[in-house]
Amino acid sequence: MTLPVFGPVTLPATERLAFYAGLAAVAALGIVDWPVVAVISVGHLLAEDQRNRLLRDFGLALQEAA
Repeated sequence: MTLPVFGPVTLPATERLAFYAGLAAVAALGIVDWPVVAVISVGHLLAEDQRNRLLRDFGLALQEAA
């Protein structure tokens, strides 16, 4: 997607967008406070980054073993 001010922007996967939209909705409805939503969001981002790094390293190890 290309935005006029920002240029080309890639959107995250649909599952991620749904997750963050759900968190925003829960916070907007006042079910959970915004700071809690922020902590959950950051934790989720860090967990995804760690998982992706682990998978990349595992793939590299498999390539080296072959």
